[in-house]
Amino acid sequence: MSIAALSSRARSGFVYVVRAGAGKGTSSLPPLVWFAGDTGQTRDTLLRAHPLVDEGRLRVEQMGRRLVNASGEAQRWWSRGLLRTAAAAFIDMARVGNRLDSATRGDVDAGVGFRVAVPGMGTVRTDVASGLLHGGTRWSFVYER
Repeated sequence: MSIAALSSRARSGFVYVVRAGAGKGTSSLPPLVWFAGDTGQTRDTLLRAHPLVDEGRLRVEQMGRRLVNASGEAQRWWSRGLLRTAAAAFIDMARVGNRLDSATRGDVDAGVGFRVAVPGMGTVRTDVASGLLHGGTRWSFVYER
């Protein structure tokens, strides 16, 4: 289950985005579909300093059968003709439980980003995020429709 709210659908001025979700799987849920945070490339749950797939390897240490997450993002949009650009600042939080080692793991990531949008064609999102609890800094590039 997840929910998202936007202060405005118009890509102009300040726009605020809030996302939250939770999920629970049974003990028979196959590990490849366990819950996890990611940059947005392999999972919808955002945890932008923690890609789920890193150098071709699935990072199972951050996957589990339970997940609680929340993200907040502030965007500042400018337009020039059809092209719209934005600067963004965000924070992502996730807590995963029922992992392989049965312990829970919490992560908090914060960062900044750049958005480019053309009406009717989607948005390219570029972010740099740092893990505040487990370290690491990651760049991500994601196309959102």
